[in-house]
Amino acid sequence: MNTLEKIVSWLALVVSLTTLCLHIFKVLPFSVIDSNTFISAVVALIGVMVALLVGYQIYEAVEIRGKLKDLDELQRKFEATQRDLEKEKNKMQEQRCMLMYQVFSYQDDRHVDAFLRLHESLIYSLSTDAINGDMDWFFKELYNAMCWIDDETIGECDGYSGTLENKIEEFKYQYLNHAAYIKQHQNFYIIKDFYEEIMTKFKQRLENIKAGKTVSPFEVDGVIEEFEINI
Repeated sequence: MNTLEKIVSWLALVVSLTTLCLHIFKVLPFSVIDSNTFISAVVALIGVMVALLVGYQIYEAVEIRGKLKDLDELQRKFEATQRDLEKEKNKMQEQRCMLMYQVFSYQDDRHVDAFLRLHESLIYSLSTDAINGDMDWFFKELYNAMCWIDDETIGECDGYSGTLENKIEEFKYQYLNHAAYIKQHQNFYIIKDFYEEIMTKFKQRLENIKAGKTVSPFEVDGVIEEFEINI
């Protein structure tokens, strides 16, 4: 209860008590106590009781409002803590994917897994503060990882079976599943242009592999002609 509210409550009490005292003073010395006098006294007493009750209700309302304010503050702190924990969780997941990417990138038969883990890390990066920083390094890494993907790396991947075309479709299912989460994220607009451009090139690379073309190790959507290989 603030100072003004306390003053108002005390004034209401003082006014009520003063009214009762004046009424009694008027009645006792100068009047004969009869039924009307008794009724007037009761009415005055009821007025005082009502004033006390109203004052108490005001006090309770102010106390409840203060408690609600404290609860709102606790709720805001709880939500802020939840957001911080969620960011830390996403940061740890991002680091896990990046670590796996680094490990797989040094193994010639795991380049497909390296790309998938790097691409997956972007899902978690979108929910961390990293997404508001410089992401050029990430897309350079992603570009290089895409250039590792060819008919040999997909064909030798243990996770896929069947013909090369079937393996490509299985591979596409995995990375497109990650892409769906990335595109649905609220922060996707930050990387939208870069992401869609590079993914369009990667889609063309997979089509070139499926068509039996020799893809370039330096350009995502590039191919190497036969005469270039002979030279």
